[in-house]
Amino acid sequence: MGGYQIFRQQALAEGIKRFGNYKSVWSCIAFDGRNESLMGSMERIGINSIKDEWKKLFELKTNFFVWEHQEWVKYVNEHGKDKFNKDWYRYIINRYNL
Repeated sequence: MGGYQIFRQQALAEGIKRFGNYKSVWSCIAFDGRNESLMGSMERIGINSIKDEWKKLFELKTNFFVWEHQEWVKYVNEHGKDKFNKDWYRYIINRYNL
């Protein structure tokens, strides 16, 4: 809720990249776009949106990506061709009221 876990995740990714033997390190955040408390959880330190302003906290050496669950569900619906994908899409839409 306060962005602590996300901050820890990013700090770990940055440490792995700087001190590890990896060419590429990714840090990703996937969240429900309706989660307003998460989106505003870091306003007091100048981060108004984890989606748009998270990169302010670090001089990023890692690859950083943020997306909403809703974007992923939309992608699967648009690109999934088989019955499993279509069934999964209907299940998720109903289960999470998307």
